[in-house]
Amino acid sequence: MRWLGLGLLGIGGAALGSFLVQVFLFTEQPETNWYVERRFDFGRYGSANSIMGDGWNDDEEAVTWMSKADASLEVPVEKESDRLILILRGKISKSKEPTVFELHADKTLIQEWSSKGDASSFERIFKIPRAATRAIAVPLRLRSRGEARLGLTALELIESNEVSGYKSTLDYCSRTDVQGWAAADGMASSVSVLIDDRPAQGRLSAVERRDLVRAKLPGDAGFKFTFAEPVAPGSRIQVVQANGRRASRSPCTVK
Repeated sequence: MRWLGLGLLGIGGAALGSFLVQVFLFTEQPETNWYVERRFDFGRYGSANSIMGDGWNDDEEAVTWMSKADASLEVPVEKESDRLILILRGKISKSKEPTVFELHADKTLIQEWSSKGDASSFERIFKIPRAATRAIAVPLRLRSRGEARLGLTALELIESNEVSGYKSTLDYCSRTDVQGWAAADGMASSVSVLIDDRPAQGRLSAVERRDLVRAKLPGDAGFKFTFAEPVAPGSRIQVVQANGRRASRSPCTVK
């Protein structure tokens, strides 16, 4: 009887365990926009080999350089999110003339910035639109419009609240463009521009500003957003930081 009791206990325990597993599997889990934070290091032995597409050359130990004027990346995420930001760190090769670089996320131009001609390092924060997430991945493309090439050392795709010290100001507002500066954690940061609460069509460019250096801010944190078409008088324009908060002196109403 003792062995029979133990056997029945074992059978009952297994049945209970199976029941709990089924309850867990079939219970609908709450939907969330949370995703796995990821960092990729570049170079010959870096983890970024898994996300690199065409247009790269990993001949150096700690840097992966663009081998063409157009290079692609595909960064995995778990879910779409309105809070995704991308941090790029790297180097820019020497060139006789400044080169313009562009970052695209799923064919959408996020921002363009220029080299200074001399070899230099850089680190920038980019806001990634929710619509740029495709099949649990963010397709990225870097383009070089000039002689210089970009070399990446690290990439992070994280939530905006993982970065602190967001600061930005809208300095100028007109029917053709808005200008200002934006930074976070000592890095230049991109912004989003809205017209009457709708995403504006146009081009966001980084601007070098000496006054920012004097204020102990990144000199390349200036920005200019040029509208695709002149904005109608009376339009309400907002500049939004990468963490979703409005820039100082935003919104403005154009005359």
